[in-house]
Amino acid sequence: MHALTLLVMLAVLFLLGGTKFVRKFLRCFFRGVDLYVLLTVDGRTVAYKNPRGEVGLDDTPLEMIPYEILSSDQFETYYNVCWWDGGTRLRCEHSFYRTEENARYCDKNIEGTLIGKVLEER
Repeated sequence: MHALTLLVMLAVLFLLGGTKFVRKFLRCFFRGVDLYVLLTVDGRTVAYKNPRGEVGLDDTPLEMIPYEILSSDQFETYYNVCWWDGGTRLRCEHSFYRTEENARYCDKNIEGTLIGKVLEER
């Protein structure tokens, strides 16, 4: 039954947008999307790729920020309030903010939080 549902969804996507929509759906369905979070900590920009967000697992920053994520149309940019809890980087669960100024008005923006630039694969 699940396979039939998947085939119907693929057929509808193909009719609506062609092979581009089908490829995008299959990539997101099986692999997921990549997410990068850029934070400025002590005057230095650090990047995290696909932060775990699970308590007890430390998130470690990337050694270098990949240039292609900054100049690619493949990633959508928004801002979010971020903080650390036990070594894990967490984000507020509100809808994303288009500007850094809008994120400053988030209820979770208290002392010790940072405004992170989030780059999410489209």
